[in-house]
Amino acid sequence: MDALVGVMIDVEKALNMCMEKDLYSAGLDFFSALGYPVEPLEIAINESMSRFVYYISKNHCIFGSDETKIMHSVASISWLFTLSNNVKELSHVQNVIIENKLISSISCLCVELDCALNDRSILASNLTKIICKVLDSPVVVLFKHADQVLMASMFMINGVEAKDLKTFLSDWYPFNPVQEDALMTLASWTFDNYCDANFYMLYMDLAYTIARPYLFNEDYGFLNFNPNSSAVSTYFENDEVIVINGIRYFCPVIIYEKIYEIDPREFYGSDYVNDKETIEVLTDDPEWMFDDLFDQEEFEPDSMNGEDDLDNDGGRFENNGELLINEGFSQEAIDYSSLDDEILNDPIKMLEYINGLKIR
Repeated sequence: MDALVGVMIDVEKALNMCMEKDLYSAGLDFFSALGYPVEPLEIAINESMSRFVYYISKNHCIFGSDETKIMHSVASISWLFTLSNNVKELSHVQNVIIENKLISSISCLCVELDCALNDRSILASNLTKIICKVLDSPVVVLFKHADQVLMASMFMINGVEAKDLKTFLSDWYPFNPVQEDALMTLASWTFDNYCDANFYMLYMDLAYTIARPYLFNEDYGFLNFNPNSSAVSTYFENDEVIVINGIRYFCPVIIYEKIYEIDPREFYGSDYVNDKETIEVLTDDPEWMFDDLFDQEEFEPDSMNGEDDLDNDGGRFENNGELLINEGFSQEAIDYSSLDDEILNDPIKMLEYINGLKIR
């Protein structure tokens, strides 16, 4: 218990440093407080994202317009240190090949975001992918936005684009002021708790510990749930159960909606990020249908009742004996094969051509 209190004090000091402009020093203090074997690189200290990507990392990546736009949300970035065999404390950790990818190091960075509150989590996820793409190694990133911090992690797989890979995000934790429950959670992320048999297991232990529960919906190791989540009040390792609001859950039968008590998408709101899930409309009634908004009889077209007939000559409609002209209707299809490439390749000329058909 005394050791945990000591870590909490060190983490609190590091979080207080986050209120200063020197995010590089704050990041080093944060990881040092958690027991990481920190050997500062001192090659990227509070740099701009563009300088880090194009000059410091010396990468040869090509970025799309979306990625370039995302990088503009970075106020500063610092490459803190790298975990590898070159670090004395990690000389025993083995390199390993996973999915034809050599995992021999883990890079740790710190990023300050300059963005809207609603965009912070999705930007943190996408920026982690970009950083991982640039460094071509597993990464752990400490993000700061306003007065809160988040941890993110990811590693590359050969033959898979960074945008298609999965990032693991933690919750956002406030540091101004520092809250005791958040401090206890952060202090539980100590480096000594991770398996160091090889760098892949080290990375996965780290990712599993920090990740939001819904991001690890598959079993990992001997656990089925992240015991360090702020949603969990007590964890009994021997009994393999967790207790949430007085209810005991055995790990193999955990349902994440029960843990959050509501859908995690509602629980996190704009901070909800899941790379493998499409966006869905959340409604109170799962049987809700769009048609229910309308009175079926009131909005049913007359043609459904057989009252309208289409005249084959020129798009004329007859309703109750009246003749209506639909000038925009034409049954003749446009033969695009006869058009010049100059028209097909020029949207303006194509629009002029189509408008000319309407006039004729």
